[in-house]
Order: sequence, then structure tokens, then C-alpha cells
Amino acid sequence: MIGKGIILMTNNEINRLPSTPNGYTNKEMLYFIKKDVENLHERIDFLHEKINKAPSRQEIIGWFVAISSSAALLNTLM
Repeated sequence: MIGKGIILMTNNEINRLPSTPNGYTNKEMLYFIKKDVENLHERIDFLHEKINKAPSRQEIIGWFVAISSSAALLNTLM
């Protein structure tokens, strides 16, 4: 008789009971999801940096207004 808490190791094979119909275990599926999320975060960071490199339309219009108002002020003073 074997006591409680003792595990017999008869072979080195891993007996899988697939919890999903595609054959992956929950741990493997979570690993795949984690890798996909990390790839998405890298892609979002890349796109965010790419967008922030170029000035926005609002910034361009702001600079245009500042330059034109400065030119108008210099025109009235001279």
C-alpha cells in the first residue's frame, strides 16, 4: 500500500488532457496570448513614436498664426 502524498513515477511521458479542441493546454494558450500582447505593445510604441515625430496640423497652424501676428505687429510699428 502506498501512503498518501507519494507520487509514483512510472514513466517520463507527460499525459496531456487537452482542455481546448486544438490540443494546447491552458498554460500554452496563455503563453501564446502573452507573446501576442507583447508584440502588440511593441507595435503600438513604434506607431506612437512615428506619429509624434511629425508636427500635428494644430502645431503648424499655431506657428503660422504666431509668425503672421508677429509680422503684422512689425508692419504696424514700422
